[in-house]
Amino acid sequence: MELVAKYGSIEIWRVTESHGDDFYVYASNKLVRVCPSIGMAREIAAGAA
Repeated sequence: MELVAKYGSIEIWRVTESHGDDFYVYASNKLVRVCPSIGMAREIAAGAA
């Protein structure tokens, strides 16, 4: 698990799976969504801010 981006209380983490990477978006330490791409994760993070 690797921290990719942090915007205040919003964090995006990359998790490498056997099928590729997933991106976990957290807001205030609570999982908001798991995304298949960094672009989608950034969009979700922008909406969660």
